[in-house]
Amino acid sequence: MKYKAVADRMRRHVEFEVGDFVWVVLTKDRFSARDYHKLAARKIGPVEVIEKINSNAYRLKLPSHIRTADVFNVTHLVPYTGDSSDDDDSRVNSLHPRENDATEDLTSRYLEENRF
Repeated sequence: MKYKAVADRMRRHVEFEVGDFVWVVLTKDRFSARDYHKLAARKIGPVEVIEKINSNAYRLKLPSHIRTADVFNVTHLVPYTGDSSDDDDSRVNSLHPRENDATEDLTSRYLEENRF
């Protein structure tokens, strides 16, 4: 009983509704052998919840080029806090590689300004 109480204190309770947008964390077993590499972005989104199976499992509307099952456990979902039409998020979006290259732009601008 003592172990359960300690475990329950660390557990997060999150529920989503149909139409909510979430970030999906892809684990290694969700990638095919040829698509997985350790530097690949693991978080995709925002994606829409299209069905609530139960409080622990959700069916998501994944893009067509993502080849994995569309049902995810709540532990692999992170609430999306922005507007669904907002594409200016600082987190990496693996659906569009190199979309968030702000650091690369800053680096190139710095190098241009500081030429010797």
